[in-house]
Amino acid sequence: MTTNSSEGYTLKRLRSYDSNNPKSIKFAVKDIVYDVTDSDSFQRKGPYEMFSGRDSTYCLAKMSMSPHDVGKDTSGSLTEKEIEDLNGW
Repeated sequence: MTTNSSEGYTLKRLRSYDSNNPKSIKFAVKDIVYDVTDSDSFQRKGPYEMFSGRDSTYCLAKMSMSPHDVGKDTSGSLTEKEIEDLNGW
C-alpha cells in the first residue's frame, strides 16, 4: 500500500478510483489517500470493497462496516473516544 497526500483529490475524483477500476484503487482516511490497488480486500467482492474510492474516516472512527456510513462527514459527529481511536490508526 502506498500513501499519497490528499492534495488534488476531491471526493468526486476519489470516486473514480473504486473497484470498478481494478488497475488503480484508492481510499482516504483523515485526509490521506492510500493506493490499495494491490490489496485483494479492496477489489470486487473483497471485504473492504465498500471503502474503495471513498473517504472512510467516519467508518474507522465509529468502527462501522455499514455502507451507509461510508463517506459521512466527521465534523462535529465524533466523541472524544472515537477521535482518539481514529488517531490510533
